[in-house]
Amino acid sequence: MADRKNNETTSWNADEVRRQQTQRKQRKKMRRTRFWAIYCAGVVLASCLLAGVGWLLVNDVCSLNKDPVEVKLVIEEGDIVSLDAGVIYKGYQSDAARTHGVGEISDDAKLLIERTRQSFFEGIKFATAGNHLHQISAAIGDYAGSFGYGVVRDLCGHGIGKHMHEDPEIPNFRQFRRGIKLRPGMTLAIEPMVDLGSAEVVWMDDDWTVVTEDWSLSAHYENTILITDGEPEIFTLTESEIATGRWNQYLGRQTEA
Repeated sequence: MADRKNNETTSWNADEVRRQQTQRKQRKKMRRTRFWAIYCAGVVLASCLLAGVGWLLVNDVCSLNKDPVEVKLVIEEGDIVSLDAGVIYKGYQSDAARTHGVGEISDDAKLLIERTRQSFFEGIKFATAGNHLHQISAAIGDYAGSFGYGVVRDLCGHGIGKHMHEDPEIPNFRQFRRGIKLRPGMTLAIEPMVDLGSAEVVWMDDDWTVVTEDWSLSAHYENTILITDGEPEIFTLTESEIATGRWNQYLGRQTEA
């Protein structure tokens, strides 16, 4: 794991992630998580996940693992799209995801996005030194589950540092064990993935694309955080989130008008 000094921002290259995935599969320590790396206009996006959409249309030619590919998936009004990305800085990495609506979306979709985001903040209320990792997991799962949502179990959060995916795995639902004790300096990528319907997901024939088993909408919210003796520090808030101070509201803090 990395410390705050070296985790100012994030990224990765796809070859390294694939190498890590192969090693973790061999050790049977990592679930079948899939990541897309899209290189467009010289910008590297890490862990690009499109969730909750039937199709996506990208007319540009991008490259996956530096090999040109043409992506033809149609985004339609009412879909929700999750973008999961990171950047490399001095060899250290971070990870973040946000879900956005396409045009006018249903009230159910709006609530799913909002409640998935809030489940992250419910979880990190327990992300302080001296607590245990699975207190975060329980808080996320209990909050999202209270609305009848399916909390994805086959994909999870992770430690992060010089590599995108490091131990420990961080489930988004209650566990039988407490998990490791949190210590100052730990950096974690907390990422609730919540479905409007069933929690079950399946891999398509390309062994890459992951969809909800019942084709229900799915939302995703993620940040890289630093464990401290007090409240965790969030490295990957957007400028608008910082400017508006909304994340203080998510944590239940009183803010000035």
